[in-house]
Amino acid sequence: MRALQRFSQSRRPSAYRSFAASPVLRRPCSHASGTGGGGGRPPGAQMEAATAELSPSESSSPLSKIWGAYCRELELRPLVTKVWSTALVSGLGNAICQNIERRQAESEGREPKPLDLERLLVYSLMGGLYVGPVLHFWFFIPEWLIRQPGVKGLPKVGKTIASVGIDQTVLAPIMNGVAYYAYKLIGVGVAGARGVLRGDSDAKTALSLRSVSQGVTDAVNETTELLKTEYVPMMKMQYTIWPLAAVINYSFVPVDLRVLFVSAMSVIWSAYLSGSVNK
Repeated sequence: MRALQRFSQSRRPSAYRSFAASPVLRRPCSHASGTGGGGGRPPGAQMEAATAELSPSESSSPLSKIWGAYCRELELRPLVTKVWSTALVSGLGNAICQNIERRQAESEGREPKPLDLERLLVYSLMGGLYVGPVLHFWFFIPEWLIRQPGVKGLPKVGKTIASVGIDQTVLAPIMNGVAYYAYKLIGVGVAGARGVLRGDSDAKTALSLRSVSQGVTDAVNETTELLKTEYVPMMKMQYTIWPLAAVINYSFVPVDLRVLFVSAMSVIWSAYLSGSVNK
């Protein structure tokens, strides 16, 4: 993970590095986003003013301490912090989904299934290994876009529309489709690791290069067939939730807090998606 973080810092293009050096990115918990803001004081100033008005007991509350610790980690280790926070939220979404499934089973007179910890782990890993890193790097692309000639001079509303447009027409279709493959492949890996830890001879044999290759091929083929029936309904659901969330995200949320915002919104979305990929 440290190697990945060093890579992300050393291999960024010059435009990317210039954004990373800006106060917006260095002070994510107290500065406004590049595209948003709002009349009067920027959101960062509003946050600082609101914090200053808190009483000593309120400013030292457990929630305030947790938020402060998260902001410090986000400034010191942005990629790692987004990885583990996205993993936690993805797991939460899956746990909610499984709870909904149990309640549905009970209401229909069926035997409810116990909490599937392996499924929860797979979805958490997908959030940490796939969603978090991808979004970490993605959110700098709209920031680069709004600084280009022809877009730079647009009002804030125009910049937000441009950011949301590229987000929903480029990122969303690709990322949601790949998420199905990521879930299935990570599931294959977790199942194999579980078997090895239990000492299953079949699982150890399955770790051979040929068996791993066949397992990956089968997982990809199964996912491709699943997407033939699930992709369009999933994207329709996506466009009922995420465009508005993207408008809020690009209008008011600082760049380094956008992954956290998406993670919070994705509690609902991941509950839907994790149920869909398990059909």
